[in-house]
Amino acid sequence: LIMIPVFLRTHALIQGNLSDKLNNFSIIFGFSFLSLFIIKIMKSLLFKRVSFVIYITFILIIIASLLDHSQNVKKIGYRVFALNHIGLFIITIFFILGDYKNIIEIKLSRNYEFWLVIGVFFCSTLSFPLVYFFDDLMDNNFKFLNYPFINSFPTLGYIVLHIFIIKSVRCLAQIRSSL
Repeated sequence: LIMIPVFLRTHALIQGNLSDKLNNFSIIFGFSFLSLFIIKIMKSLLFKRVSFVIYITFILIIIASLLDHSQNVKKIGYRVFALNHIGLFIITIFFILGDYKNIIEIKLSRNYEFWLVIGVFFCSTLSFPLVYFFDDLMDNNFKFLNYPFINSFPTLGYIVLHIFIIKSVRCLAQIRSSL
């Protein structure tokens, strides 16, 4: 669902503002879905509460950014995409700090939640820095940067996310088959 607007814009099925608005809406949906899922599976009540406050803060900032009409929709999209990944990065850090303090005692081969959150962590880590600064770099005549190379980092992040989702599903299937 998150990638549908990107597919539509990439393949020229929808052009212009409608595509950008649809993309921005999908970012809000994806951020909410992943953040609330991670918060739901957290075991530490303190980190769960802190993460929920971070979620509310970031969702309000994202919505306020989308309502800012002083910039064009595409530039706002870059910022919102970056804010999405900053928020997810912070929430995954809290998940890891709260639930995996003593990782030696945890059997990761049976912990599907860990692999899912690590996938979100790597996706956010690969996507945020270049997406956030990409628009500014292009505006400041850093044209020597290879656009397809830089633009491929968020895609690589989503590939890594899906690899970890597959690992998570396999762990869950292994747990269910052993019951």
